[in-house]
Amino acid sequence: MKFQKPIDYQALLATGGNISLDDLKKLPARFLEKIKVNEKGCWVWQAHLTKKGYGQFFIGSRKFGTNKIVSIHCYSYKTLIGPIPKDLQLDHLCRNRACGNPMHLEPVTGSVNCKRGLTGINTVLKEGSKKHCPLGHPYSPENTYVGANGWRKCKTCVRERMRIKRPPIYPNKLKTHCPKGHPYDKENTYIKPDGRRVCRTCHNQSRRDKRRGL
Repeated sequence: MKFQKPIDYQALLATGGNISLDDLKKLPARFLEKIKVNEKGCWVWQAHLTKKGYGQFFIGSRKFGTNKIVSIHCYSYKTLIGPIPKDLQLDHLCRNRACGNPMHLEPVTGSVNCKRGLTGINTVLKEGSKKHCPLGHPYSPENTYVGANGWRKCKTCVRERMRIKRPPIYPNKLKTHCPKGHPYDKENTYIKPDGRRVCRTCHNQSRRDKRRGL
């Protein structure tokens, strides 16, 4: 027989903001028994952690095929606060990834979450120290575009990529007549989305031949 570990409801309520005891008991006892409250009020997960330090919890039933693994911070937030807004992520304000205290979580966009996190901070600092783009163009005020997420883009490289993406110039654009001698004038020319010209006379004749089985 497996015995339940003691649950420190007093510590959980003291650090859970407006969360009541009835609210707290919406979480399974086997969830609460795996939490230890530290001096900062974090609900530190004492069970399995991912390589990145996030706590994981098993819910559902193997018998009925509803079993799945969830992140403990998402699970506690959804249970005690409500659904996570669409297109937003939960950011640990305490910077402790193993924390499941919903009072330490804030729904934010992915870019804000990245900039606030240690990974984002280190990346921005590393990128910000560079003086040139990967192709050697200077990150000068005139040649640098700063996006909403704080990342820098080289304007020269952006212009070059846009130039490459433009439709290619096809050889027949220099010709005044199609291979059968019809003029490429305004009334007899259809321009395809990719920039190619089509002779309307030849195109219509080809459709008539197909209908007649030629």
